[in-house]
Amino acid sequence: MTMTRITVTVDGATLAELKERVPPGEVSAFVVEALRQKLRIDPIEELLRQLDVMYGPLTEQETKEGEEWYDQMMQRLSSTLEP
Repeated sequence: MTMTRITVTVDGATLAELKERVPPGEVSAFVVEALRQKLRIDPIEELLRQLDVMYGPLTEQETKEGEEWYDQMMQRLSSTLEP
């Protein structure tokens, strides 16, 4: 994949945190991954906003049921991956 150098301006606090968390020489990879993640999430968030407009937001009960279902699925998945 061809890489292109760009210039990005950030505030001082963000730069300081970046320097604390990311080793020198790995900043570009960190930023690229952050951008990829944002680009994947934004369309999903937009879809969820549209669904809220069309059908209304989830109720507390629906949210609770969804969280319980998710926890059960994660437990089942982890049990199938254990040696």
